[in-house]
Amino acid sequence: MKIRTMCIIPALALFGLVCSCSFQVSLFNNAPAAPELQSPAADASSIGTLPTLSWSASADPDGHLVTYDLYLDADASPATKIGTFGGTSFTLESSLDNATTYRWKVVATDAYGLSTSSAVRSFTTGDADVTAPSDVADLKAWAGDLDVTFTWTDPVDPDFSYVLISSPDLEVPVKAELGAGQCRVEVPANRKNYTFLVYALDDSGNRSPGVSSGSVKPYKRYRSYSKTNAAGTPQSGYTYEYDGLWRITKYCKYGTSSALPTTYVNERDGEGRIVKRSVFDYLGVLESYVIFGFDADGHSTGSRTYDSNGILTQCIVDNCDSEGKLTSFAVYDAADTLQYSYVYEYDASGNRIGSQYYNASGTLSSYEVYENDSDGNVLKTLAYDGSSGTMQMYTASVYDSAMVLCTLNQYDSTGTLTYCTEYSYD
Repeated sequence: MKIRTMCIIPALALFGLVCSCSFQVSLFNNAPAAPELQSPAADASSIGTLPTLSWSASADPDGHLVTYDLYLDADASPATKIGTFGGTSFTLESSLDNATTYRWKVVATDAYGLSTSSAVRSFTTGDADVTAPSDVADLKAWAGDLDVTFTWTDPVDPDFSYVLISSPDLEVPVKAELGAGQCRVEVPANRKNYTFLVYALDDSGNRSPGVSSGSVKPYKRYRSYSKTNAAGTPQSGYTYEYDGLWRITKYCKYGTSSALPTTYVNERDGEGRIVKRSVFDYLGVLESYVIFGFDADGHSTGSRTYDSNGILTQCIVDNCDSEGKLTSFAVYDAADTLQYSYVYEYDASGNRIGSQYYNASGTLSSYEVYENDSDGNVLKTLAYDGSSGTMQMYTASVYDSAMVLCTLNQYDSTGTLTYCTEYSYD
């Protein structure tokens, strides 16, 4: 019903003038249409415990804004309000019980409080899910500066929900949502060995067996270093460039004249492995290139070096253990004649503790012994003559309080400083 009315402006009436205006006021408000429940279907079964509930939009005859109150519980007439929403769907954030019949309805309300309820529907959740999802695939861990970046491929399980990265050194595990495929995790300190387990979890909270990252040691990357003799005269130096995962993309080697560098450019495959390294002179002209090989497990098999014309000049054959650690390598010329070889030794924690150098005839020419701290960081390297066992020289690493490598000093057998290498950082 609508009423027509008139108003008189008092100020004008004092002068004998009457001005009238009219307007219409509606005394009725119409309720919005009843929403129709869409999903889950009526009497649906084996529904997950975190379902998405959806309904149709309700038209309001008066064009008023409509909101929706969702009710859900196990009673015949659901009275537990889940929330009020402006949209037409909602995914539950708290898991329902397994093997339970639930009833739900949606009440549409306009801006003036008139409401209309949908019909009541029911659905039944499935039995308890105790099947764990598959593990993530293609896990890789890239050590950074006070962090580790993980990349992986999500499992294909339809109820897979998220990834959890755990370590005894983390106060709380780090969660990565479905589809992320990558996560950067901060660690307490550099130059410490960390081991992570990466789990996949499903909607029911079931956890996969987990994939180990193996030992990862973050450390601060230097941008350059320079080597001088005991008199402070420059001998050589290097500068480095890195990608977002702190992998070397390019480095330049300088001699006594810093204006004439040799440049080395790395190319990587989809797994992040260096597959080619090109060497350019100071004019940018290609001098040579190296092709790197890997076995089916991704372990290094060696490399082949070619000159700028593509002619083979050198071949290196690598041998690795089951974990991919390099245990030895042999260097051959283009005629496949052995030039020399190295053998490496490791402790039970996988830290390198020694190496032996053999000449072309297979005779031990020299060997090195590494003195490491408890985290496997090299503190001192001692070099010995292969035949007499006499120490020839040694190097000592100097770190700051944050275990950032500052200098590497080289001494002769009498302890006299011969060379000093200084490292620079951002």
